[in-house]
Amino acid sequence: MKELGKTGLWGRFLRIALVFLLVAGTGGAGNWIGRAEAASTWDNVPNNAGTDLNQVAYGNGKWAAVGNLGTIMTSSDGLSWSKTTIGLPSAVGVNYAGNQWIVTGASGKIATSPDAVTWTVRSTGASASLSAAAYNGTVWVIAGYSGVILSSPDGIVWTPRTSGTAANFYSVTYGGGLFVAVGSSGTIRTSPDGITWTMRSGSPEDLMGVNYGAGQFVAGGSNQRVLTSSDGITWTPRTVSVAGMNLYGIAYGANKFVAVGDIGGGPGAIASSPDGITWSAEKTGIGGFLNHVGFANGRFVTVGGSGTMLTQYNTFSTNANLSNLTLSAGTLSPAFASGTTGYTADVSNGTASINVTPTVADGTATVKVNGSTVASGSPSPVSLNVGANPITVEVTAQDGTTKKTYTVSVTQAASTNANLSGLTLSAATLNPTFASGTTSYTAGVANNVSSIDVTPTVADGTATLKVNGSTVTSGSPSPVSLNVGTNTITVVVTAQDGTTQKTYTVTVTRAAPLSTNANLNNLTLSDGTLSPAFASGTTSYTAGVANNVTSVDVTPVLADGTATLKVNGSTVTSGSPSPISLNVGANTITVLVTAQDGTTQKTYTVTVTRAAPLSTNADLSGLTLSAGTLSPSFASGTTSYTAGVANNVTSVDVTPTLADGTATLKVNGSTVTSGSPSSVPLNVGANNITVSVTAQDGTTQKTYTVTVTRAAPLSGNADLSNLVLTGAA
Repeated sequence: MKELGKTGLWGRFLRIALVFLLVAGTGGAGNWIGRAEAASTWDNVPNNAGTDLNQVAYGNGKWAAVGNLGTIMTSSDGLSWSKTTIGLPSAVGVNYAGNQWIVTGASGKIATSPDAVTWTVRSTGASASLSAAAYNGTVWVIAGYSGVILSSPDGIVWTPRTSGTAANFYSVTYGGGLFVAVGSSGTIRTSPDGITWTMRSGSPEDLMGVNYGAGQFVAGGSNQRVLTSSDGITWTPRTVSVAGMNLYGIAYGANKFVAVGDIGGGPGAIASSPDGITWSAEKTGIGGFLNHVGFANGRFVTVGGSGTMLTQYNTFSTNANLSNLTLSAGTLSPAFASGTTGYTADVSNGTASINVTPTVADGTATVKVNGSTVASGSPSPVSLNVGANPITVEVTAQDGTTKKTYTVSVTQAASTNANLSGLTLSAATLNPTFASGTTSYTAGVANNVSSIDVTPTVADGTATLKVNGSTVTSGSPSPVSLNVGTNTITVVVTAQDGTTQKTYTVTVTRAAPLSTNANLNNLTLSDGTLSPAFASGTTSYTAGVANNVTSVDVTPVLADGTATLKVNGSTVTSGSPSPISLNVGANTITVLVTAQDGTTQKTYTVTVTRAAPLSTNADLSGLTLSAGTLSPSFASGTTSYTAGVANNVTSVDVTPTLADGTATLKVNGSTVTSGSPSSVPLNVGANNITVSVTAQDGTTQKTYTVTVTRAAPLSGNADLSNLVLTGAA
């Protein structure tokens, strides 16, 4: 389009490069892989364009080149071309994808066609010149002057997008999941969806063409500048070795990148590179500048000023078949056949990975397993998950465009491991100790433990857990409420296969509440009698024992066998006698009952009185007669007395008084009371009265004797019985 400014480098707006390399007649950006370098020979292709040609593309079995004055050139083989025109003042860019051709042009106009024969001119709503179009399989993108970016789902209705720049875009491509648009002053913008665009750093030179091939983006610009990027984000400057070359269009095919342009704004030039880094000239001194280059079916076609057209054909194999495909585990179904592309296979759950070994039928083809290049006949490991694992084996023929994809769906069986690797309780110890193969356990907890945390851990992380019917997480505690008595806790493990299950059972026994019964059921003494008689609710008792009882056995019996007993501070057993030494006098015996709860207590008290020793005092403190006087006078130590009474005294009262009131008295063998008179009849003459004192000890005795003489009656006889005289004759 020489009228746009052939005298200036960027007056060649129409030298913008966009190449979509198509596979087997379908459109879209492509990566062309071949094993042999194409020859560097380029042949002129006669045509009747008669004007500058700006872009060339292949699709749907047809080549199409567009140029000034709405020129459309078409060819089925890239050698013989036919000319037609469409209603665009200038046809700037051309592309085929999504079952349609799109030609971009000046003043926001485009033309679409299903066959490159019948064209419909459309308005995009933009006013700037539109440089090129790209397609990602669902979205079209057009890039143009003044930072214009448009997107469309169908190539008909277009929506403007914000690019963040007013620079002119000269080329756009799609590859590696990313749209990339380049333009003046090194402008680079990228987008994953054609809607949201991000600025990237490039170079100060204008960038006129960009394409994607061999896993990387390559952009070309002025002053021998090339930029490469594997991700569209970070760009590395490269230099073409052709002095003064300006790069306007870039294509990839036959295992090489091809860039076209001119030298210093003069004659055309073609350079190639196997990697986008090292470049060498293939043809220079071409009469006219070259705007664009395309590749398909082994053929490069480049177009430029005044209808200049050159081609290079590379003969490559189109054999994209496998001769064999094997798996290290599982069996292909159906059996492998070169023409069959879909297979299935089953492997066990323990098969974590599988080696896929593809062998190409033609050694010039290349092969990728799940997107990674592998050597023919070499195993490629693929990790497996449970369930279906799709594995793609993509074979690319030597021509770089013919491809065939074999798919193997490998199904890894689900795990049948329903074991636990651990099972713990927060407040108890399992009995027996946990073992994966043991499913039944017991444990005991105190009454105050009202809940317990159960923590099960699965042996296989793909299994699921339920504790008492509720889903829980492996290794996490699950609280379970406890009732008094036995509580059955079930842990159900379901293996990944959904059917294999294992149930672990833990029977946790929560103790009953601690008893508060601190009563005695009975309390007895080996000597003496309790007063009052024992009753559980009565806590205070007395008892007496003789002086000779030096100890007593206290036998308490608990009303509740869970309680404990102490007698005078010493722990004793319910129902067993506990000997207690006794002192003379009162002896306090305490029986302390502590209930099972450890706090409730009850104290029973028994006061046992041991009698003093028995007295040996058999003395009288006094002895009197109702008549007569004791001779000698009474003294306790004097035991023999006399007394006389008149004849008329026929009886006498004897009153003995004990020196010790515990002794006993007998007067003439008859028991009498101390201090009380005891009447004793008297005969005339001597009367012996005995007072026997027996001391308390029952053995010591003392006898006091009183001889009372009763006088004879007085005589009335005044007679002499004789009278004798002495000295008379």
